Amino acid sequence: MDGRSLIFAAGAFACALLLPLHAQAQAANGVAWVSGGVGSEAREQMFAERDRYNLRLAFAVEKSGNYLADVATVIRDDKGATALQATSDGPLLYARLPAGKYRIAATFGDRTLTAEVTLIARRSREHYFYWPGSYLGADPADPENGAARGGK
Repeated sequence: MDGRSLIFAAGAFACALLLPLHAQAQAANGVAWVSGGVGSEAREQMFAERDRYNLRLAFAVEKSGNYLADVATVIRDDKGATALQATSDGPLLYARLPAGKYRIAATFGDRTLTAEVTLIARRSREHYFYWPGSYLGADPADPENGAARGGK
């Protein structure tokens, strides 16, 4: 390999390392799901896929809107059976579930937020989870930090 080929190969390898990881559709317990959204390109890719999934979750810090990744998410049906257990690769997690009632537990660090959602056939549902700023390092005495809550 001559010098130019070596430089080209090294450059191509470096570029590959810098490209954002694209979300890959996955399946667990017969449930199709995808997560991602770190960086503008990955976020655009997730938005392009959104209509394929009837449950769309987002994870962020309250008030600041800073996105969170590595959120452990468990979705259980109305009988308590686990429909999906996954850790998000980014602030967005989309799943395709049968119509029904579900309880979602989203854990970041040692704080778990929960929500109940009802999915109706041929309709989609979005839910936003917001962790309080005090939990992530803001002044806990600040009354503006609020409490943990799921949104929408």
